Amino acid sequence: MTERYIRRHRLFYLIAAALVPLLLVVVPAGAEDGAPVRKLLERMTDASRNLDYRGIFTYEHAGILKSIEVFHLVRDGVEYEKLLYLNGPRRQILRHGEEVDCPRPGQVLMHQLPSPEMAGERRDLAQFYDLRRRGEGRIADRRVNIVHLVPRDGFRYGHVFSLDRETGLLLQSLLIGDNKRVLERFQFVDISLSVPDADSLVAEAREHPPAEGVNCQPGKEVPMPARWHLAWVPPGFFAVDHRRHGNGIESLLYTDGLAVFSVFVDPRGGSDFPEMRAQRGATIAQIAKQTAADREYAVSVVGEIPPTTADRVASFVTFRGH
Repeated sequence: MTERYIRRHRLFYLIAAALVPLLLVVVPAGAEDGAPVRKLLERMTDASRNLDYRGIFTYEHAGILKSIEVFHLVRDGVEYEKLLYLNGPRRQILRHGEEVDCPRPGQVLMHQLPSPEMAGERRDLAQFYDLRRRGEGRIADRRVNIVHLVPRDGFRYGHVFSLDRETGLLLQSLLIGDNKRVLERFQFVDISLSVPDADSLVAEAREHPPAEGVNCQPGKEVPMPARWHLAWVPPGFFAVDHRRHGNGIESLLYTDGLAVFSVFVDPRGGSDFPEMRAQRGATIAQIAKQTAADREYAVSVVGEIPPTTADRVASFVTFRGH
């Protein structure tokens, strides 16, 4: 479940995190304003989906380093992507079918999302992260702008992004936990803004089932006709997807625009699901037991949030009936 979660909600639009170069050009304090940083983030989000590119990046978490070659292109408003693992067991991932105009979870917050429960106020990333522009650097022989997103509370992790100055594409990033510890690292070591033999990639991708998308409702929160809900949600997080699976599992997906976590409620909550907590890099997986309507359920919280946040979320999963 953890691997599927990472593949769907991490690898394909922020992937991971990496160290900032030691040599920075420090920007004066007046340049560390949220508005221009927000523009850089909006451009990053658009570039990750609309650009054609081929590159090789490294991805490190929990002491494991992977090298991956990526091919990404857009044809007739639809994304195609191929990931080829260059070390370890030979493996590749092909996906297609997501429309570029359909925002992914959290992407709407890059453009400020109206929130009905906030009495008409508008919320954006700057409410939950201190957005700072920290200078310039060079990644994969390309000039980048370096941006810090420092959390304003303990419910989420910090981020550092190095964004290509020409295109806005994310070339390097890091995800920072407690005591400024780097939990995950990501960095392109080679990048080109073209895809060789693009027609073959499109044909190869189309031989596989289309990507499983989420509800496409730009600028709207997803209605939650769920039997389960969260009586407490970390500030800034909102629901973007709800599903009932054929095996009886119900899942809820939340994001604050950067961090993402899912809640899975499994009716097979017996001895097969012991209460436990596991962490790999920035991703936490916590399983707790809950009894509702004379039945025991396994409640799993999986996502890129601190363990204390996951523990609190799990304790506030509430049954509200059919």
